[in-house]
Amino acid sequence: MQKESLDIYFAESIINELAKANKGIEYNVGLYAYLCSDSDHAEHNVINTLKPAFGKRKAEKYIKIKEAFRY
Repeated sequence: MQKESLDIYFAESIINELAKANKGIEYNVGLYAYLCSDSDHAEHNVINTLKPAFGKRKAEKYIKIKEAFRY
């Protein structure tokens, strides 16, 4: 999916669902890094943003953020 084609209402609903799921602050921080990244660098940016604050194991949960925006 190209970032330019992301519907703001679609993104808002995903963000709200992630926040409601109470999965932890790392998801909100990771989500911000994901949305502000070029699609080619999103994974790298999210992991490098989360790793110093939350540790490697939590940073590698990036895949859940990526899966939320897959469609």
